[in-house]
Amino acid sequence: MTTSLATALARLATYRANNTRASQETFEQGCQILKAGSTAKLGDDGWAFLEQLALASIDVGRLDIADECLRQLADKFPKSPRVDVLTGIRMEASVSNDTVLQYYDELLDADPTNAAIWKRRISVLRRAGKIEDAVENLSRFLDTFYTDAEGWLELADIYMSCNQYTHALQTLSHALVLAPQNPFTALQFAETAYTANDVPLALKMFLIVVDMGERDIPADEPPTGIHIRAWLGVKLCARQLVSTSNARSPSGTAVPPTKKLRLLEELATERVLAAYKGEKETGVIYISTWLAPRLSLLVSKGKPAEATLTVPSEDVNALAHFLSTSKEKYLQDIHSTPSKGKEWTVVMGNEAGDLDSVASSIAYAWLQSEVHKKLTIPLLQLERDDLDLRAENTYALSLAGLKEPKEQLLFLTDLAPFSLKAGSTPFPSQNFALVDHNSLGAAYAHDNPLATVTAILDHHADEGQHLAASLRTIVPAGSCASHVAALFPPEIPATLATLLLTGILIDTNGLKPGGKALPPDYSAAGFLASRSTLAPLPPGTLITDLHADPAAQPDALRTASAIKDLTTKLKELKDGVGHLTPRDLLRRDYKEYVLDVPGVGPIRAGLASVPVRLREFKLQDAVGAWMGERGIQVLGVLTSFRAGKKGKGKHRREMAWVVHDTREAEGDGEVQKVDVKVLAKKLWKGLEESKELKVKLKKKKYDLEKGGKLPKGARSRTYNQGNADANRKITAPLMKSILEAPRPEEKTVPPE
Repeated sequence: MTTSLATALARLATYRANNTRASQETFEQGCQILKAGSTAKLGDDGWAFLEQLALASIDVGRLDIADECLRQLADKFPKSPRVDVLTGIRMEASVSNDTVLQYYDELLDADPTNAAIWKRRISVLRRAGKIEDAVENLSRFLDTFYTDAEGWLELADIYMSCNQYTHALQTLSHALVLAPQNPFTALQFAETAYTANDVPLALKMFLIVVDMGERDIPADEPPTGIHIRAWLGVKLCARQLVSTSNARSPSGTAVPPTKKLRLLEELATERVLAAYKGEKETGVIYISTWLAPRLSLLVSKGKPAEATLTVPSEDVNALAHFLSTSKEKYLQDIHSTPSKGKEWTVVMGNEAGDLDSVASSIAYAWLQSEVHKKLTIPLLQLERDDLDLRAENTYALSLAGLKEPKEQLLFLTDLAPFSLKAGSTPFPSQNFALVDHNSLGAAYAHDNPLATVTAILDHHADEGQHLAASLRTIVPAGSCASHVAALFPPEIPATLATLLLTGILIDTNGLKPGGKALPPDYSAAGFLASRSTLAPLPPGTLITDLHADPAAQPDALRTASAIKDLTTKLKELKDGVGHLTPRDLLRRDYKEYVLDVPGVGPIRAGLASVPVRLREFKLQDAVGAWMGERGIQVLGVLTSFRAGKKGKGKHRREMAWVVHDTREAEGDGEVQKVDVKVLAKKLWKGLEESKELKVKLKKKKYDLEKGGKLPKGARSRTYNQGNADANRKITAPLMKSILEAPRPEEKTVPPE
């Protein structure tokens, strides 16, 4: 039905006054006015109408109408900044981001005070995925236009999208200064504080929102709108503070007494129930049903990950019982009747003991034992106390219900006098399954002639060993846990699914697109998430879809709040190494390799992955002792960190290499001595020629040999690594190929 021109004009004027977009209706009624040629009759309001219609036309994809509106506006206002902004928005709908940015740059060069152009440029940067540039530009914009509350809210939203909740809180505090009576801003601040685990501050802000909404209404009236959400926040905060001893606030906000917290929780419950009473015949039953999924979703967005996981007691007991009893029986067998050791298969991750290895070894041992009914035990190639070096491991194990992992898991410490050092006591078992690596360590085959690798599951480069293994899966993936998960039946225990999922998330940075995650990881993550203790937390339909097809919605899974929160928590724990000594940092994530160097023979090399830059720990104080302790001739220290202030910049990597024959210091006359100078020269040359690493010698020399801290005769070199994506999985086989390459005079000469 055609609307009269008067009605159409009145309605569009109302939309403008109320700042209502309503693009489709605005376009339809605006076209009616435009075709009738009634624009001139509107006087000055006609120009506002043309601007309104231009934006609506762009929204609905009618760029021809938008161009007509812009033509009339440009004719009337040939150099208007407002028309320039509209032209830029029109360009955003049809040309590349780079072209639009160039257009906006030209306008800002002519008039740096054009706030609207600043904002449009920032929006384009964010949409193009240039988050760092968007933050930098928005920060400079707010330095100039401090009172722009929308700008502060936009900056806070960017920080939250990057899980930088502390920065988001700081930004929102500026928005609160500018709009102290805005309940929506206060609510956003409260929820962000809750997400940042500053629960006392969150409680305070939720109560402020409640006060804003209820100060002028009778006590018997139920809350409405956002104030219901605020009361729910009060309940969650009060409940968590009551159940947490010694709760702390990063902001220094005082924690109310327990008695007051209980009263607040009781009051909040009453107010939320009052808001929904009458929706069904029994308000309490209805609200409990209504809140169940919403509580889980809100908790997944706002709470630390450990508080979001509900683990069935029988599930916890099953996994914990399996590990404890397996350990007890295995140790009893090898000590009381050593020959029984051959009846067991020992599952081992790599000696770095990272979360992927730990989770994969536990899961594969459980599968073999509980499903296939074979005596199997997981072994962590760590000393028991070394478990404390990786907070992310103990946290993930706690999510799987292992509250005393040092007692429940089998460590090298439990197998003394066996050790990984050369010449130790023979290992008590003969059958091995390798996960997250594909070559059995020499110590396990020492004086153990029947040592056999029966299974391999790995995602690293194939070293060509143990070709007769009955299961030999060495396929690229972001995480070995993905290969292990592929072997499981649908009835995997929730705790075990959660443990495997943590291994995938930490190795793939939360399934980050364009990163390490590959199709096997997305499929495994979908399978595990839908069966894990996180299953109630992502959106409900997602779980159903993932049960039907684990790879159905990778983006929805990756962006689910519970998945993002768990990834953030694991990464924070992994990067929190400030309390560790230089020696601890070297041994925390360490792997060794035996290399056959032409003209030298077997040597040992070690690679330590360290999550801080070289200048932040005294590497030279620990290198000599560590190389001597491990009996290695080559040590590579591979650092990984974020540049910039407070580690918020780009991902960077460095390398430090030391070559030294520790056997020479021990006076061992039975080994062929390494020519340290020649070996170092060979290694430096290979590294510097590598197109994968793209290393450059540090401009400001980081001299490991300075001060006499390295052993006499050692050679060292440090590099900045151009390819920050090349981790140890890339570096290890490269080091092997460099050092095992034949000497020039040994290269095969083709027959004449």
